[in-house]
Amino acid sequence: MAQSIPTDAHLVGDPGHTTDHNNIADMLGLLSSVLAQASGTGGMSTIPPASQAVTALQAMLTSQPLLKPHQFVPEAYGAAGNGIVVTDAAITSGLAVLTSASNGFATAVAGQPILVQGAGDATGVRTLVTTILSVQSAGQVTLNANAAATVTGQWAVFGTDDTAAINAALAAATAYAQANTNEAEVVFGAKLYMVAGAPTQGGTTKGNAQIPLPQVALSAPKLVIKFTGLSDTPTINYGINSTTVAGSCALVCARADGTNSGSFGPASVIGGPTLQQTSGTCTSNVRLVITDLSILLPYNSTYCGVDTYGCVGLCVRSLAVNVLGTPTQVGNPSSGIASGNRYAFGLRTPTLTNDGDIVIDNYVAYGVAIGLMFSEHVSASRGFCVYCYIGLAPYGAGDGTGNNHTSRLHVWCCEACNQQIAFNSFADTPTRVDIGTFDIDGGAGPSPLMINDPSSQGFGEINIRGHANVYTFSTGMASLRVVSGDQVRGTVTPPAVPATTVALLNPFWRDASVTIATAAGVTVSAVTVDGGATGTTLAASTNDMVIVPTGKTIALTYAGGTPTWTWVLM
Repeated sequence: MAQSIPTDAHLVGDPGHTTDHNNIADMLGLLSSVLAQASGTGGMSTIPPASQAVTALQAMLTSQPLLKPHQFVPEAYGAAGNGIVVTDAAITSGLAVLTSASNGFATAVAGQPILVQGAGDATGVRTLVTTILSVQSAGQVTLNANAAATVTGQWAVFGTDDTAAINAALAAATAYAQANTNEAEVVFGAKLYMVAGAPTQGGTTKGNAQIPLPQVALSAPKLVIKFTGLSDTPTINYGINSTTVAGSCALVCARADGTNSGSFGPASVIGGPTLQQTSGTCTSNVRLVITDLSILLPYNSTYCGVDTYGCVGLCVRSLAVNVLGTPTQVGNPSSGIASGNRYAFGLRTPTLTNDGDIVIDNYVAYGVAIGLMFSEHVSASRGFCVYCYIGLAPYGAGDGTGNNHTSRLHVWCCEACNQQIAFNSFADTPTRVDIGTFDIDGGAGPSPLMINDPSSQGFGEINIRGHANVYTFSTGMASLRVVSGDQVRGTVTPPAVPATTVALLNPFWRDASVTIATAAGVTVSAVTVDGGATGTTLAASTNDMVIVPTGKTIALTYAGGTPTWTWVLM
């Protein structure tokens, strides 16, 4: 292993030295020998020339970072990390010849996985996922699949498949952790790592992931596995109006054969046990910690990003799950993401019986079907879901078991999603969530909804703002308290008084003090709020006040004419 103390008594560059012994002691010895040779010191016949020593040192520093014993790099296990982004790819519909005017395929090799933006369907929206059949020149390669659309000036991403190497590094980190302090770290460089390996289904890992997390019995000590990229690197690799894929530590999913398997659960790039392989509760005593990592998926992906359903813990310091598509291509998720692929999420947090310490500091989802699926005990500082079919999807266990505990999202932005938050798709039983600031826009696709909760499965409070107090909600929502931060408080122009006995939904999405007044000859025999009698009655020429909470209804039973009312928002 790269962290071993050398035992061959040779310096770096010496013919008898093996690279697995490279460490700080070797480098100090090498630097000493270089300096000695530069000063003309003799008697060093076993030492290579200074120029060769410098070359060896540079190579070692490039490929073998100085690591602590608990840190493991995929490069030490064969990863190339050589993913390349070509920004001027062009291909003709029905053909397999891909070209680049800038000679972007100089490092391409037959057999490498490749993604081509917009060439995967006839509309020029979805990603073509295939492999390189042959290389004709730095400006032309032939693919193993034909394009479904003619595209020019698009992005292509290709490189060596690093799945096996990443899994080997993870296995080594797991072994070290379990033999020592129960904590280890897989460290990624500022590179693009292609992940094209088939997912591991079932078996000891009890999941369906290309990079499967270890399964640890709940009776064993908790295992903390960290996936860490280059620190202090921004994780928002795609802005709402930009198409940047650059950034450090990106795992590029280069497969299109994932399924939401009835036996193994949804396929993911990184994943632990799934519902289909467990009992609906956490079964693996693993806590995953992700820092400064990006995952790039094909648009209309059949793979999820990170799935920690069956793990007891999760901490996301910074994570971005993006798709390969421009804002124009991904702007209508209702049509761009096939109905059969709308299960694919960017991130899913642990399910019921987790360790109660689920933390999300900084998370971004761009163009995936579901930005975030979350269960209970989640404390999230900020997140951004854009161009998703569903931005936020709270979920129960998935087996009919409701979550008894809540989650709190402090500041979350959902824009250009067909449903900004949806309780109906995965909340098979009541789910609890509070959102401090839910920053939204009008949505995308046909009939977009800011909140979709027709069966009243959502329990909690959502403070909503960002669209000038013009919101589209489903029916239901009986157990959600929704408060509009865009609505000015105080006296407002009241809605028209409805016909007698007809219920009116509070249209302002803030608690309201409603003062009802009757003129001569007009009486009110009953006032109901949210379907319940308030006990308020009014004789002619009198007035009284009731409180109508946000999201609730008021109905008046009256005779002799129509009463009037004033509304004051609180």
